[in-house]
Amino acid sequence: VDGALAPDVAVIVDAAPPEPFMLACSPGTLYRVDVDMQTATEIGPIVSGTTSYSLYALAGDSSALYGIPSALNVLLSIDPATGSVTRSHALAPKRDYYGLAYAPPGEVGSQGVWFAATDGAGEPDGGIAHLYTIDPVAGTSTIVVPFGGGLTIAGDLAWVNGKGLYGTFYGPGCSSATCIAKVDTTTGAAMGITTGGPMNALSVSGFRGQLWALV
Repeated sequence: VDGALAPDVAVIVDAAPPEPFMLACSPGTLYRVDVDMQTATEIGPIVSGTTSYSLYALAGDSSALYGIPSALNVLLSIDPATGSVTRSHALAPKRDYYGLAYAPPGEVGSQGVWFAATDGAGEPDGGIAHLYTIDPVAGTSTIVVPFGGGLTIAGDLAWVNGKGLYGTFYGPGCSSATCIAKVDTTTGAAMGITTGGPMNALSVSGFRGQLWALV
């Protein structure tokens, strides 16, 4: 998920209990992924009537599944059983949003928190990439902090329960196309945990307390 994202790169999402499972989109079709068998089962196209969507971000909890399409400033509500889009909501302020992650209650605060990121385009402080929180009901976003270390979001964010927020980035120290970094949600500091891969890993997800990358 990013400005340089190939349209067929999938983004994986971790749903909450009672039965956590993983979903992927590639790019306009929703799949259910069995990480043990390493198989993906097609659920259906991501559509609303005659309109098809290619998703650049995907995240869910136990009650909702959301996606950010190629327009980058719209939030879609998606039926995880069919792939059908049930609602489309413009995000404000208008930015290019990449990546979507959900931190369950108790991880950041008493309520669950939805995170997204920008690449700096259209930002009021001179093109600096930022971490945002998203209110999926109101369709509003709020700046948390700018990313540190000269890193810019490459494609995705992922929350790993008990460990925190991670993302794929471009910037200093990346020896391949992308780096994976852990993000401090208070300061915005992004500390690289890989400098060279996985190669071109733009999509990540938290699942079973681990960070997964899809290449």
